[in-house]
Amino acid sequence: MRLSVSHKGNMSTRKNETLRALKEIWDFYEGEKLAYIEFLRGEHGKEDYFTGDGSKQRQKEADEAEMYLDSKRAFMKQAKKYIRKCVA
Repeated sequence: MRLSVSHKGNMSTRKNETLRALKEIWDFYEGEKLAYIEFLRGEHGKEDYFTGDGSKQRQKEADEAEMYLDSKRAFMKQAKKYIRKCVA
């Protein structure tokens, strides 16, 4: 079954809208996670990690949150590829 030109245009528009919405959701999520990581790290950043000021647990949580965020970035990259291929 062949799609008419106008139908292809509508599918392309839906794909673009889906990708745009996904980007907006991701930007919000990533911003929240980065703010949380910054909060955990505190003012002094990684220096506190080695001073033994009792912030080791916070720094460990921040490291884990960064790894989690990296895995979500990889997932989002795959989701965008999937949307581009399947909705095209």
